[in-house]
Amino acid sequence: LFRSVDELLRSADWKDVSKGRTAGALKSYTNPESARLYAEGLERLRRYDTLGAHEVFQKAVAADPKNPIAHSALSGTLAALGYEAKAQEDARLAFDLSSGLPREQRLSIEANYHEALHDWLPAISTCRTLWDLFPDNPEYGLRLARVQDLGGAPKDALATLTVLRTRPGSGQADTGIDLEEAQAALHQSDHARELAAAQRAYRSASRLNARLLMAVALQEQGDALYGLERNEEALAPYRAA
Repeated sequence: LFRSVDELLRSADWKDVSKGRTAGALKSYTNPESARLYAEGLERLRRYDTLGAHEVFQKAVAADPKNPIAHSALSGTLAALGYEAKAQEDARLAFDLSSGLPREQRLSIEANYHEALHDWLPAISTCRTLWDLFPDNPEYGLRLARVQDLGGAPKDALATLTVLRTRPGSGQADTGIDLEEAQAALHQSDHARELAAAQRAYRSASRLNARLLMAVALQEQGDALYGLERNEEALAPYRAA
C-alpha cells in the first residue's frame, strides 16, 4: 500500500492511471487509502471493467465517506450496472460534498449528477463547459459526445467526436472515440459507419490487449452487421465477444 497521497502521486503506476488534474483533486484529501482505491478504480474503468471498478469505488467510499469524487465515480458504475436509484443517491451526495473542490472537479461531479438524473440538457451544458475550459483533456470531449448521444442528439455527438479527433492528445482516447462513434452511428441507423468505427476500436483495443474493450467492440460489430441484415456474418463477432 502507498503510505501517503504524495507517494501515490509520485508512483509510476499512478502516472499510468490518471492525469495531473485528477492527482490535484486527490491532494485535497488526507485519506491515502481512499485515494489509492480511487486510482485503482479509474484504471479498471479505462479497461471497461465496470464491475471491478464498482467494487473498488465502494471500498474508496468506505475508506472516506466524505470523498465526493469517489462517490461520483461510484455513481457512474452503479448507473452502468443498472442500479439507477443508488446511482442517483451517490451522485447527489457527491454533488452536495463538492463545494470545496476546484472548479474543474466541481463541474465534473455536477455533470455526473445531471447524467445520473437523466437531465440531459444541463448535463450537455456542463460537459460542454468542461471541454471549453479544458480542451486538452480528451475525456471531456468523450463525455460531451456521450451525453449528447444519450440525450437524443447523436448527430451532435458525431460532430463532437469529429472535432475531438483533431485535438492534441486525442490519440490516447482512440478506442473510446471509436466506440462512442459506433454507438452514435447506431442511433442514427448508420450501420456502415457503426461497423467501420467498431472495427477500428477492435484493432486499437487488440494492440492494448484490452480484452474487455475488444469484447465491446466485437459486440458493436455484431450489432452493425445485424443492422445491415448480414445476420450470418453477425454470429462470428457475437460469439467472439
